[in-house]
Amino acid sequence: MSVASQKHYETLLKNGDFHSLLIELEGQDDPYHQFLKGIAHYKLNQAEKANDYFEAVNKTHPSNEVSAYLIITKLKLNDLISASKLYNALCFEENKAILKDIYSKNYNQAISRCLFLQSIPVERPQLAPGDTLESDVTNSNYTAALLKLHELNGSSKSCECC
Repeated sequence: MSVASQKHYETLLKNGDFHSLLIELEGQDDPYHQFLKGIAHYKLNQAEKANDYFEAVNKTHPSNEVSAYLIITKLKLNDLISASKLYNALCFEENKAILKDIYSKNYNQAISRCLFLQSIPVERPQLAPGDTLESDVTNSNYTAALLKLHELNGSSKSCECC
């Protein structure tokens, strides 16, 4: 796929022209096009169709972005168990990357990962902060982890969310 085509599709998404996007992507079945179709269907409140596309892409080309869309689609379909399982699996994998970022003192990347996971609208228990940053990450307590990460990063906070 050409860069021009990719930019064109992203412009259609950005402009909310989801019907045109679906028409242009008709017959395209590679993972990127399936992902775009899933987004278009989701935005058109066609969660079942969106779910089908996200499931297919997640099986062949899983990514954090695909997982996030699949989770929010499952939530829209009121499939809370599947959404929770997917979210927990995503957190498990991302927590390893967050800890790696922390050990290598790449705090900005760790903060970005925590904010990404925290932005997914899955209900999580309110946990008291752990004794260590590592325990907060391991327990997926991203609010507490973010506070500690900001302290390590030399700022009191970088956003209004925490």
